[in-house]
Amino acid sequence: MEEKYTFEMMWEDLNNGYQIFYTYVRNRYLLFKTAPNCYTQKLLTDHKKNPQPKMSMLTLKRVKEMFPDMEDIEYKIIKESGPDHDKTFTAEVILNGKVLANGTGRSKKLAEMQAAKKALKE
Repeated sequence: MEEKYTFEMMWEDLNNGYQIFYTYVRNRYLLFKTAPNCYTQKLLTDHKKNPQPKMSMLTLKRVKEMFPDMEDIEYKIIKESGPDHDKTFTAEVILNGKVLANGTGRSKKLAEMQAAKKALKE
């Protein structure tokens, strides 16, 4: 089953308490939900040529504007191993057709999250 990571999935993850790490114009950020329709963007590392505030509040509309190409990110489960009651999954994260990283976990979601973490570190 091939499923793309859509904006709606990202929005659901944010609403479920997940934090999203991303790079935007050379700066690393952490995005998380703080209240209904309100998200916090925290600057983790900054680039000297692109100074930004350390923390800012965003609406869902602004978050959508920042991620216009979400449809280009795709996660694919490439391996399942172990018995049904104790499976391990391996996922890869793909951006514009290029595999960025692989991750493993006890669920498909955890494997995808590990792959995303590795991709962001590279």
